[in-house]
Amino acid sequence: MLVDLRNAQRGLEDALLRAIERGSAAGAAPAAPGLSDAITNRLLALGYERVQIAAAADELARLESADGDVLVEARKSGVAHKGRVLVRGGRIHAVEIQPPFAVFP
Repeated sequence: MLVDLRNAQRGLEDALLRAIERGSAAGAAPAAPGLSDAITNRLLALGYERVQIAAAADELARLESADGDVLVEARKSGVAHKGRVLVRGGRIHAVEIQPPFAVFP
């Protein structure tokens, strides 16, 4: 029963992420707020809270038409996580974020 619930939750999360990305990509919003909102929404959908993007608006605007990384900080279950969001062609390609204790062996 728990496995079924977990699979249903993952399916719902995937559907929400696709809907959010389609909505932000289709909108005529300026580049920097759109990318910033997309990153924030992706991390919130993954269960993070207190999302902070460590990039200036001009850097986010540049990433709308280029490839690069955006440094982020967020909390999950009360633990601070740091990482980066990989942006390719103005879209989120991957999220690499981990807690500080995962760095040490």
